[in-house]
Amino acid sequence: MKNILLYSIIFVLPLFSKGGQEDDKDVIIRDHFHYFIKEIDRLDVEINFQMGQLDLLPNNENPTDFDGFSEYSPIHFKSPDVLYNVIGNSGQLDIRTNPLKHDEFSFSWDKDQFHNRSEFKLPLNIPTDVELDFGMGEANLDLSDIQISLLNIESGMGRVELEINSPNMIQCEIVDIETGMGEFTGRGLSNLNAEIVNIEVGMGAAELDFSDAINGDMEIELEVGLGSIELILPNNVNISAKVHDHFLSSIELESLVKKRNKYVSEHWDNSKPTVTLDMSVGLGSIELDIAD
Repeated sequence: MKNILLYSIIFVLPLFSKGGQEDDKDVIIRDHFHYFIKEIDRLDVEINFQMGQLDLLPNNENPTDFDGFSEYSPIHFKSPDVLYNVIGNSGQLDIRTNPLKHDEFSFSWDKDQFHNRSEFKLPLNIPTDVELDFGMGEANLDLSDIQISLLNIESGMGRVELEINSPNMIQCEIVDIETGMGEFTGRGLSNLNAEIVNIEVGMGAAELDFSDAINGDMEIELEVGLGSIELILPNNVNISAKVHDHFLSSIELESLVKKRNKYVSEHWDNSKPTVTLDMSVGLGSIELDIAD
């Protein structure tokens, strides 16, 4: 079946200058997108979102489709590229938004001055790889009920909030999250059902909540430069942690005891899953807490 794109543009001219002439800075364009995601075995989603507000959600209304819209000021942003192709049994969804002039934004994002907001809803019925390259602004990611097979998030100076409120129906092969000077908050991360998790923080901060039950062994690698990581693990796992640090590092490991060259759970239980931590800290900090 041929995949169909429905695309429409609405020009909104709500405001006028005092002289009664149209003022281009008050023009907002909205583009709508729709694809039928069918007859494939896997979906690869690649999003390059340089500046603005991004909402990524499950498509609960149309579980087999991709839906979305983008609102933007045409004097600051181009129309986004949203392209879908099928190659063999795999679908490739590429989303790209670009500002017209990078130098106007400097090192700050003012959503009232530079309007650029997109909302995209992903299908629920297909194993999905999600790769997000996010620059500056705010990203709200709700991946609940989406079958996540791989997750890769790179964030520069933005604020990214990720939540997963329901268990992943499949196993996620790997999770890679990297933030430079921005902030990352992840809630319900245990629900990703991931085997391998890699988190890298430069000068920013990350809060990682794995407090829901973990049902299988997991490897988590944490790397911090000048920033900070707060990690919460559930109390139903064994923990084995290796630490690479120096005297300027700050590491707090709740309920772990030193055993030879690593830290382990004080009350080890072979019937529980094991979380293996490999932590590297420069001038930053890592804090480990155990959920009640």
